[in-house]
Amino acid sequence: MALCVSVAVDDIISRIDKPYDYVVPSRFADKIQAGMRAIVPFSRNNISKKALVLELFEKEDVSGLKELIDLFDSEVVVDYMRLKLVRLLKKRYFVTYYSALKTVVPRGVDFRIDEFYVPTVPLENISEPLCTLFEKKRGRVRKSDVPTKLRTVFDRCVFEGILQKDVYGSSGGQCEKRLFLNIPKGDVERVMTELGPHSEKQRDLMAVFLDSDEMSEKDALYYSGCGKSTVSTLLKKGIIGVKKTPVEHDPYKDIPRAYDSTPIKLTDAQLAVYSEILNDMGGVTHLIHGVTGSGKTLVYMSLIDKVLSRGKSVIFMVPEISLTPQTLARFYSRYGDSVAVIHSGLAPAARADEWRRVRRGDARVVVGTRSAVFSPAENLGMIIIDEEHEPSYKSESAPRYHARDIAGFISRSAGVPLVLGSATPSVESRYRAQTGAYKYHRLDTR
Repeated sequence: MALCVSVAVDDIISRIDKPYDYVVPSRFADKIQAGMRAIVPFSRNNISKKALVLELFEKEDVSGLKELIDLFDSEVVVDYMRLKLVRLLKKRYFVTYYSALKTVVPRGVDFRIDEFYVPTVPLENISEPLCTLFEKKRGRVRKSDVPTKLRTVFDRCVFEGILQKDVYGSSGGQCEKRLFLNIPKGDVERVMTELGPHSEKQRDLMAVFLDSDEMSEKDALYYSGCGKSTVSTLLKKGIIGVKKTPVEHDPYKDIPRAYDSTPIKLTDAQLAVYSEILNDMGGVTHLIHGVTGSGKTLVYMSLIDKVLSRGKSVIFMVPEISLTPQTLARFYSRYGDSVAVIHSGLAPAARADEWRRVRRGDARVVVGTRSAVFSPAENLGMIIIDEEHEPSYKSESAPRYHARDIAGFISRSAGVPLVLGSATPSVESRYRAQTGAYKYHRLDTR
């Protein structure tokens, strides 16, 4: 029996969008899980494409199946709940599997496919112009790097197996180059003295590591006054190493943080609504119909306090027009760095950073607009949608989902309450409250 996977393939038309089966190479057998992303050969031309692993299964006869090329993720990116969301978006809103995935996972978490050609024989056995090109590119060449005059020779080498294609995925996020010592720190001064008389720049660059084992390449070059050629020289000598680390982005770093644990004082009417919701914390939808100024926000924050005290997370959604610095300041002042902000106006890298913080469990209060409903909140305890009647909760581009409907699906699937609030509830919500599908709560006093 061979381990196989069903995957959804990126960048294909709806007519052929369906799960495709591939054999899992033995090197990935202990790592691969549903919800990871991979690279697969697709179509007769074996074009390398991104894919989402939908499920794993075993099959005896795999003679007609191709092998998966590479596994990009080391851990699950789309958990069981969000795989269900991917299937829901495809079925209900008529988009492809991978388009649904791009809605659930922010663009900054995406990856790109890199294809390099590497020689299978010693470089000296390749024609001289190609050999020079491979030496210049450190043994790996993209097809786009090959000059037109060398294309014929290059294609022949590929056909004869002298050159082999190496395919893998690389992160599309913004990264920072960091330099680190590859030798014991106590040996730095000794190595500096052993360098030749014309190695002054190398000594200058090594000097910045006397106080630090690691720093960004940008800082190292600034403090040493050296250029990148000096970095390359020390890299070749093995004195320093280089690595890439994701750059953290925080567009709201100027908003003060605090952890205000002062109990919120509720009026009798607010306390009644708060208690009724706490007494029914299953996959139930509650509609708070409260006039403007009746204190719905105080009820929301009291509910958030209670959910957090139980070790769970909350998704709090507001219309786009309400996501102001003043609104965020209110949450930051009470929950500090436990707040993550997710909305479509963020740069892809910043949005990806917030998404990762939520996924790691570093942020347990997610504040955002409609796209925040897809946040991978760890141990979700409640979803709250303020001003639920606002039209901005409906996406104007494919998939044309309504955040309230997606939140309802998550609420029922995860068994957590969904709280809707408005001074003027939508017709749909008011009707569902009247028919008993929603629990109805009223706040009449300003």
